[in-house]
Order: sequence, then C-alpha cells, then structure tokens
Amino acid sequence: MWLPVPQIPVGFIPTMPLLLVTALGAGSSVASQGKREASHHFSFGANIVIFVSVLWRIAAERPESGRPCFQRWGPFILTLLGCCLVMWDFIRHILLDHGGVFFPEEVLAMYRDDGGLTTMGRASQFTTITGFVIFLTGVIWFIAAPKKRRQQQQL
Repeated sequence: MWLPVPQIPVGFIPTMPLLLVTALGAGSSVASQGKREASHHFSFGANIVIFVSVLWRIAAERPESGRPCFQRWGPFILTLLGCCLVMWDFIRHILLDHGGVFFPEEVLAMYRDDGGLTTMGRASQFTTITGFVIFLTGVIWFIAAPKKRRQQQQL
C-alpha cells in the first residue's frame, strides 16, 4: 500500500527557512544589538563548556605520578593556555556589549573608523590564532602521549 504525497504549494517551499527563522526568534532584524549580545553570550558559554570538558578529560587521564611534572601536566598546561588565549576575544566582545565595563570602548574596539584594525584588533587576532594553535598542540600531545608510552613499554 502506498502513502499519498502531500501537496505543498510551490510558493510555500522557499519561505520555509524564513518561517523557521521567524519562529525561532530572529524577528524583524537579525543584526540587532540584543541578538548580537545574546550570540556573544551564547558563544562564550558554549566555549566554556567545551573547553572545560576537554581540560577535565586531559586532567583526569594524565599519566601516573612516576613521570616528570611537565610530562604529566604539559598537555593540560598547553591546552589551558590555549583556552585562555582563545577566550580573550569572547571576553572583549562581551565587555564591549556592556559598554566596556572596566575599559573605555575605544580601547576594546576591533576596528578604526577607516575600517582598519586597531591595536586591540590585531592583538585579538593574534591571541585567537596563537591560542588555537597552542590548544591543538596540547590536545595532540595528550592524544599522542599514550601511544608513545606504549611504545616505550614494549622496548
């Protein structure tokens, strides 16, 4: 037995994404100040959750205490440093969303009036890229370390 295919008006299909966006709260303007603040807070929170879970895993599975301190804690330290550097830009965005809080907004701004990057903009780019590289280095070290230990034990 076959099921009938529902008849959907042709003009209705292209408007489905718009209906979903409206239903999920995008409303009249996607680029409003409130929605930008909400997205910055959401991104900050999501990154905190992800970074804490990665750090927790690395800390919980560090090698036995017979190893030198840096071999045991190296991946954790690198990953933590990378997380902090990556999170700086999220913190800067949240501070800007709330009027700078401790700093004048001009100090935290990413762009100059002519569209070029400010010193803070360059610093934020640098910390994000460097933090991501350091974070990945720590995670890769953590993943590769057990393999090295197994190889050393087999010798």
